[in-house]
Amino acid sequence: MLFIGITGEAGAGKSRVMDYLSKKERVFVLYSDDFARELSMPGEECYEAIKKAFPDSSLYEEDGSMNRYAFSGLVFKDPKKKALLEACIHPVVKKRIMIDVEEKRKSGSFDFYFLEAALLIEDGYDRLCDEIWYVCADSETRKKRLLERGYSAEKIDGIMDLQLKKEDFLCHTKETIENQGPFSRTAERIEELLKERRPK
Repeated sequence: MLFIGITGEAGAGKSRVMDYLSKKERVFVLYSDDFARELSMPGEECYEAIKKAFPDSSLYEEDGSMNRYAFSGLVFKDPKKKALLEACIHPVVKKRIMIDVEEKRKSGSFDFYFLEAALLIEDGYDRLCDEIWYVCADSETRKKRLLERGYSAEKIDGIMDLQLKKEDFLCHTKETIENQGPFSRTAERIEELLKERRPK
């Protein structure tokens, strides 16, 4: 089983690529955000560390769960707070993902395990994955997609300022998937990559 990381800038279309991959035979896909969300709920492994680092009650819902919108606004304005939140969550998420990868590998049920994570390279997954695939689109395409998803122009600029640049992604990735024309072209590229790697 190949363990492949999917990375790229915000708005590049990683979710669309992952959705396409999820429909393929003997392919497992995981969004690290799903694990992060689960592990950040009250009573879960990361929750107490988050509450200790961020005690402000306005950041939480009445039931004690994190107010995602409030946290998002906070961390994108303050890189130090962003790093603090990531330190509470990401090491635990990484540990859980690697356990899951080994379980799937031992099961023999999958040829591919695809992981999408916002900080795939920054968190060192390039040293854990067999390969990293970089999904990319030009900045105008990415901005347009993010605007359509309801992001403000200010927030988009903040996100883009904090992300790695294209050259940084290319230093750590094995394959590039261009995703800014008809998705049929993107799908052809994905099929080509899967065919090259799928066991005969």
